[in-house]
Amino acid sequence: MLNVTSNGDERFRQACADHRAGRWAEAEAGFRAVLAGQPNEAAAHFELGNVLFDQRRFHEAIEAYRAAIARDAELAGAQQNLALAALAVGEYQQAVAAFREAIARNPAHLESHVNLASALWGAGEQKAAIETLRGATRLAPNHAVPHANLAAALLVTGKVDDALQAISRAVELDANRSESHNILGNILTARGDLDGAAAAFRRAIEIQPGYGDALNNLGNALGAGGQIEAAIESYRAALRVAPASAGTHSNLVYRLHFHPAYGPGEILREHLAWNTRHAEPMRSQITAHGNDRAANRPLRIGYVSPDFCDHVVGRNVLPLLRHHDGREFHVVCYSNVARPDGVTALFKQNAAEWRDTAALSDTQLADLIRADRIDILVDLSLHMGAGRMLVFARKPAPIQVSFAGYPATTGLAAMDYRLTDPFLDAPGQHDDFYAEESVRLPHTFWCYDPLSPLPAVNALPAILAGHVVFGCLNSFWKVNDSVAALWGRLMRAVPGSRLAVGAPAGSARERLVRLLDVDASRVSFVPYASHDDYLAAYHAIDLCLDTFPYNGHTTSLDALWMGVPVITRCGQTAVSRAGFSQLSNLGMTELVAQSDDQFITIATQLAGDLPRLRELHATLRARLRASTLMNPAAFARDIESAYRHMWRRWCESTPAAPIPR
Repeated sequence: MLNVTSNGDERFRQACADHRAGRWAEAEAGFRAVLAGQPNEAAAHFELGNVLFDQRRFHEAIEAYRAAIARDAELAGAQQNLALAALAVGEYQQAVAAFREAIARNPAHLESHVNLASALWGAGEQKAAIETLRGATRLAPNHAVPHANLAAALLVTGKVDDALQAISRAVELDANRSESHNILGNILTARGDLDGAAAAFRRAIEIQPGYGDALNNLGNALGAGGQIEAAIESYRAALRVAPASAGTHSNLVYRLHFHPAYGPGEILREHLAWNTRHAEPMRSQITAHGNDRAANRPLRIGYVSPDFCDHVVGRNVLPLLRHHDGREFHVVCYSNVARPDGVTALFKQNAAEWRDTAALSDTQLADLIRADRIDILVDLSLHMGAGRMLVFARKPAPIQVSFAGYPATTGLAAMDYRLTDPFLDAPGQHDDFYAEESVRLPHTFWCYDPLSPLPAVNALPAILAGHVVFGCLNSFWKVNDSVAALWGRLMRAVPGSRLAVGAPAGSARERLVRLLDVDASRVSFVPYASHDDYLAAYHAIDLCLDTFPYNGHTTSLDALWMGVPVITRCGQTAVSRAGFSQLSNLGMTELVAQSDDQFITIATQLAGDLPRLRELHATLRARLRASTLMNPAAFARDIESAYRHMWRRWCESTPAAPIPR
């Protein structure tokens, strides 16, 4: 931030001295005294803006900078500082205009180019932001910052190889810049090099001890490699140095579901702590809702998600949107999708209104939802990445519902309901483990749509191979030590069996083989692949083994679609009863184990019964098609009935008074 201190007035000089000494109240009073006598003194308006900026009173600073510019359009640094203040409060278009004015006056000022890119990015102009950063690298080819920022931008837009090239240059220019190593770690994570990513994050932390972002990202890399306990500890370490990071805290509360040592009570307590720390400060932004309380009128339903794309959550929600009754439910999608794809286009076709919201702040999105007069706002992410929990904390709609991301609690006091089913949460049980009121759909939490009949189901692989191949293509986050130990015990109980696992390359695979305690030749690994190639990988698997305590969700439905039965291990949390819910809807509860011993028994018996396996392989797809799991019309009616019930309850309630500010 730039300063001007050329005025000769003694009061002005004293105010500048107070500012430099950190005496903000005295400095502000001094500059205001100058302006009381000299209201057209541009430098005083400018320096007042700087005092306000340093106190994070950015909106007031913007007004002071505008006043300075109105009196002296050529005042050095005024446009730059105005732009920085606008950027700080998310006024991106104003920031873009001001940075461009600053650059016009000083084209060689690198910081203005880099910050212009940030403002363009915030305004949703990703392509322009990247081109601006490329220009900054040409302006200062030996400066690490523009190369590093370019790398981060390229990563978000999916240009991972280009991002790696840019960050490599940044690290070459300044090997001791912690931010560059953090960005390098994120790029290596995206490339599947988790060992390299962890090393980069650790280097960033070594350079800058207590680097919260790097500690959080290290947790992501460790967890993706199956080291869930180490991941949780890394998140906790990040929160110790950056307790206000709602994103890191969301990572922690979500990932507790993956650790077998955490029960539903402990998980709820951490979620409630998240609410207290991050959501409660938003209560002052909640106001009474004036929605028309006619009980039977058409309702405006808002869906908020970053996964309106080819994503497991998106594929579970698309059938619902396709079958909503458009006469009774007006659907508005608030899309936080970073990289739209062909499935995004399908969502757009099935929404009455579409809002691209990735560039909006939480406050801006909440204001938009309120302006759209949404009756029921539905969160589809909970605490998964890119979720918008702090939008829901502001309660922009009278009724708020959590659904689809995963069947758990958000912890938010502002979230009214969560959708579940009778198998995930038996009636009369588990309700105390959720901050929301549980509304049980009559059949299923899932509605499966493979989007294509391909690939076709093949013949049972064991018939030709002469041995059974167990498999699991779930996220490797779910493959904890207990899971690996149970799988190893099963493989030792079934001589000659093999195991195919979707696992990242490097130490994660070595660690799994070690935990399995079987010969490495019996284990094969399936790399990350496109959706079609991922489904085709089931052609080599005879029998899928579920993970616990976090079961497979859409992944298990994919396996069943490909004719591969899934043996599941039921637990205490809703995410550990996903397999039970799905298999109950298929009438196949004989594949549900309530203990480790029962899991071994069921898997051993089925692996030894090739005629039964072959029959299941040949009939599972048709069985799935005929089930409630693939009846989108009924699924939509069930959810619409739940929405109407919620709405009528709200209409009958006493209108809420505004929350005191």
